[in-house]
Amino acid sequence: MISQPVSESPDWTAEMARRHDQPLRRYAYSLCRNWDVAGDAVQNTWLRFYRAARSEVEPKIRAWLFLVCRRQVVDYLRRKGRMLTDNIDDGIAGADAASSSAISPGT
Repeated sequence: MISQPVSESPDWTAEMARRHDQPLRRYAYSLCRNWDVAGDAVQNTWLRFYRAARSEVEPKIRAWLFLVCRRQVVDYLRRKGRMLTDNIDDGIAGADAASSSAISPGT
């Protein structure tokens, strides 16, 4: 039997959103301390939920939602950390190049 996507159960989907949206938002905020990031993580969680097979998520809906939400926040924080590291590395490389060209032997 082919499982029906969550998107084909609008009443059930709306009920799950009503029941779990605010707890998900508070949980995401507790992980990142940023309401914008938390909102994005929850929105991405609902998109994954909407695309999932109902048989995959229904037996463990709360655990599934919170796990996906946690992964969304962690992925964001990893990307942010990588961007910060890249920016710092670029700044150091730029400063090193500038200082080495400013100090040339024989001047």
